[in-house]
Amino acid sequence: MSFKVHDIAACRQVAEVDDLLVTHRLNDFLEVQYAAGLPSHVWLSLRVAANILAATRADDPVHVFLHTLAEWLKQQEGTQDKQAGRFFGFTKTHASSDYQVRGTISRAGTPLTGVRVMLFDKDIFSDDTLGLDFTGADGGYQVRFNEKDFKTSFSLEGEPDIYMVIEALDTDAGEFKQVERLKLKKTSQHSITHDVVL
Repeated sequence: MSFKVHDIAACRQVAEVDDLLVTHRLNDFLEVQYAAGLPSHVWLSLRVAANILAATRADDPVHVFLHTLAEWLKQQEGTQDKQAGRFFGFTKTHASSDYQVRGTISRAGTPLTGVRVMLFDKDIFSDDTLGLDFTGADGGYQVRFNEKDFKTSFSLEGEPDIYMVIEALDTDAGEFKQVERLKLKKTSQHSITHDVVL
């Protein structure tokens, strides 16, 4: 499994990173924030990137990954100040998936960009994390997941009982805060479109 890396403010995918790198190596250099057990986001400035690049070898995967993000930062307005930075978000990629939930998030006719959309399967004892995404410039999101994400070999569960948590980034605190939580209608369809108007 790998993760797509998004510039949350720019609503653009800027890189892809191996799961092992995110969970085992990136934490050595940066404080990766997690949501429901998944890597969610990280803050990076050119100064921080330069320090890490100086401390790692050119063939180190962390070095290669951060070099990509640093080059992206150099091109963005307002990041030339080495102290200024951006929040980058992680979303899981799937070679194939059994289910997909997609749609848009908007308020008063305006797309909400850079909000985090998380999907969970409601269970009696403990809920399963299905995945997360960050809305793009059009307010669109797409979360893909597989049956194994909510069903075990001992499970009698049929279709997932999905609920959605929508969160907005508080850039001062560096964390996402819940805006809305809502239940999706249970269905046997594996491709669901769900638009949300807040």
